[in-house]
Amino acid sequence: DDDDNDEDDEEEDGRRRLRFETIGDVAILRAPRDLDRAETDWDALAADARSILRKNRGIKIVALRAASLSGAARAPGDDDLRILAGPDRSPLVTTVSERGVRAVADLRRAFFSPRMADERGRLCRAAGEGERVLVAFAGIGMEGLLLAARTPVGKVVLLEAGKEAARCAELGR
Repeated sequence: DDDDNDEDDEEEDGRRRLRFETIGDVAILRAPRDLDRAETDWDALAADARSILRKNRGIKIVALRAASLSGAARAPGDDDLRILAGPDRSPLVTTVSERGVRAVADLRRAFFSPRMADERGRLCRAAGEGERVLVAFAGIGMEGLLLAARTPVGKVVLLEAGKEAARCAELGR
């Protein structure tokens, strides 16, 4: 399952420990707010990324998100999600699993956060038998997929304006 690695920034020996979240088989490093792309030591970041790959068997790609998520899609796009280690997968698509339900996420084109798993669980617990549920701004569809698979609701309809996110939702199961 996907989870967040919120460890301290420094290990006992003074080395830097990178913070990342795992989405499917991709680890996404959080860039510092003051990231200067021209002055960043990309070789050192790539070495750190390779270290993450060695220590975490389920991770196949390590990427750096260089900007906060903004815009209607809340997705980083090609310029703000840079692969540091692992194969250059394009599109950067992965499968995420939550409570036994799988969804497809295009990490450059659609929003998904494993940090919202508790909220998705709360929605499922609140759903009543036979209810008809509309999930607006559905993104990759994880909320709707969970509601359909794990609750007694009668019908779930997903509404998503972003074509890449909607395509991901169609592929989920």
